[in-house]
Formats: sequence, structure tokens, C-alpha cells
Amino acid sequence: MPQRAPRCRFGAWAAVLGLALATPAVAQNPPAPAPATPPAIVTGVFVDSAGNPIAHGVLSVVGESLRVVTDSNGRFRLAVPPGPTLLAARSLGYRPLMWAVTLVPGQESVQRISLGQLTITLPGITVVAQAWRPDPLAGFYRRSRTGFGKYIGPETIERRAASSVADLLQGIVGIRVGRVAGDPLSFYIAFPMCGTVASSMAPSGPGNERSAPHFVAGTVGVFIDGFRVLGDPGDILGMVNPGDVAAIEVYRGPAELPAEFYSEDCAAILIWTKY
Repeated sequence: MPQRAPRCRFGAWAAVLGLALATPAVAQNPPAPAPATPPAIVTGVFVDSAGNPIAHGVLSVVGESLRVVTDSNGRFRLAVPPGPTLLAARSLGYRPLMWAVTLVPGQESVQRISLGQLTITLPGITVVAQAWRPDPLAGFYRRSRTGFGKYIGPETIERRAASSVADLLQGIVGIRVGRVAGDPLSFYIAFPMCGTVASSMAPSGPGNERSAPHFVAGTVGVFIDGFRVLGDPGDILGMVNPGDVAAIEVYRGPAELPAEFYSEDCAAILIWTKY
């Protein structure tokens, strides 16, 4: 029996493959992106218990960095992701507030936020006051450390039984202090550097003439408790009660005068009282 020739099974597959290769591939378009979800808008106003607007209040989304500050009318506007949201409101001097809302995409949620005023009761405070008086001799001791001038402190004055300011000035190098002959109440203070004499003398004779050299005006200044006293320096010193004197400073020439008491005077006597 004659045998049948085997069929070529690969012929059909080759034809199909050739057809596939000859047919151009059809491009597939990528899927279109989903439209972005629009945010929700939260607007409103902060008010206090009386209905007055609260400026500079802060509205924030809890857990997010989103926040907004109210304007001068207490109003605000903030874009927030939609969905369940926890909002917080606060302002200085008011109790903070937190609440949950569900925000709809693209829709506006109007909020009227009323904050109660924060009242803090402090414990009682007892204030103990003590009168303070600046030390009038602070400047005296400060200037005494400069090395200019001569200084008579409270300790020295207490040790002397002085009957006049002239007695307190005895012994200061660079000036001469003496009594006017025949008048125990009168004295003179000579400043050789300035070539002048300050004298305190009781009037004598019908014309109240003075019996010692006169003071040359404008050469020696007298200061009492920091204020320059106008008048004859000798007469001024004669009227000062030595028992009222706490300290004395003597500047014998222009080179010794401190800046705060510098003037056209050639010399100066500063008296600080106990009162």
C-alpha cells in the first residue's frame, strides 16, 4: 500500500508568523490621569463672647502645617484638604478651641469661632517696700580717689570740735586760714594759687567797713550739696553751721577742679551737709 507523504505542519505556522510580522503593531494609549481633587475652603471669623472680632487669631489644621492668621476684622480664609479634619483656633488671652469637621471638595465651609476670654487668678502678693535714699557722699568718695583736691571726711569732722567752717579747713596744704584780729567771729581763707582771699567778718564802725582784705569776686566758688551759692564766699562759709557738715572738698586751683563743678572760678569749696 503506497505510503502518504507527511504533511508539513510548520508551513501554516510560518504563514501566520509572517503575517504577524508584516502587520504593523497598534500603539496603546496610557490611561488618563484621574482629575485632582479640589481642596475645601474654610472661611469665617473669630469673635469674643461679646461678638467683637478678634484680630491676630490663628486657625490651624491639627497634624498639618496649614494655618492662617485673622485680619483686623477677625476674618480668615484657608484652603484645606477635604475629608474629616480637626481644626484648632487660638488667640492670646483667650481659651483655645478644637473641633472636628468633614470638608467637601470644592465647597466652602463657613465657621464662626467664638473664643472665651482666658482669666488667670494669681495668688496674693505681699510687697514690702523700703525707702531708698541715694548716698549724697557717693560722689565725694569717688572724687577722693582721683588724687585731685583735698577731702575732709565724716570721721575727721566728727573728731574735731569745730566752731566754724574755718576750723574744719585748718591744716589743708595750699591754703591759709586765719582769724581777723579783734573779731573772734571773723576769719579769712587765702588761696595763694589764685592770689585771692575769702573773708568772713562782722561789720564794724559806722559805715560797716571790713577790717580785713576783701574777697575778689569770681575766683572762689562755694557749693553746698552740689549747688553753687551766689554771694560772697566768705559770708556764705560764715553762715554754715559746722555741726551740719558731713564732708568738705577743697580745690585750690583750676587744675584740680572736677568736670562737674568746673566754671570760671579759680578755686572751689564743696560742702556736703548731713540732711
